[in-house]
Amino acid sequence: VSVVDAFRGCVSIRNISIPSTMTDINTNFSDSKNIQSITVAEGNPIYSSPQGCNAIVKSGVLVLGCKATTIPSSVYRIGANSFNAIDTLSIPEGVRELEDYAFSGCDTIRKISIPSSVTQWGEYSGPFDYCVIDTMYLNNNNTCMVGQYGEFDCLFGAEIKHMIIGEGVTRIANLTLPKESLTIPSTLKELGDISYAWYGTGFADRPKQVHVKDLVTWLNIIPSG
Repeated sequence: VSVVDAFRGCVSIRNISIPSTMTDINTNFSDSKNIQSITVAEGNPIYSSPQGCNAIVKSGVLVLGCKATTIPSSVYRIGANSFNAIDTLSIPEGVRELEDYAFSGCDTIRKISIPSSVTQWGEYSGPFDYCVIDTMYLNNNNTCMVGQYGEFDCLFGAEIKHMIIGEGVTRIANLTLPKESLTIPSTLKELGDISYAWYGTGFADRPKQVHVKDLVTWLNIIPSG
């Protein structure tokens, strides 16, 4: 049994239960922001919901999640359009790839944490297009924000109020400045292109507050003006 674009425009879906006979899911739940639970029946040869995670997983790729999702340790990639509504989400170590539009349209993210294991941020547009994020914790080290086809600014289309870059991060290829505050660690030694986010009505200003443990390092890497 397969499902193809069957649920577009369905805004009132609360629970999704995938039977063991469904082996092809090719639909977009982007309009269903009120999903509260997701289950997959035992015996499904293609999809699973390991450890009661409230998500659909296929061969290590998370293909659909919701506000109640806990990403299992078996997931290494978060697929395109997997989430359309998040409150708080901690992406576990072991997740290596965030596909383009993985969180597109999540406009009420209160807190999201990106681990150091993430090294792939999509191909072209990045995973956070049209997102509104209150606080992003960025624990990624060395080559964070590098896409499959080179370095690009994968947070350009996201409105981020506060960004906290964790201790241990040494290099960021490209960075979209948050709207309100930016915290950078003493370990950050190299910063590539800096962008000012586009919110649809114009470019954002520089952050109102910058918290930095090594002011000399910050002055060396941040552009003036």
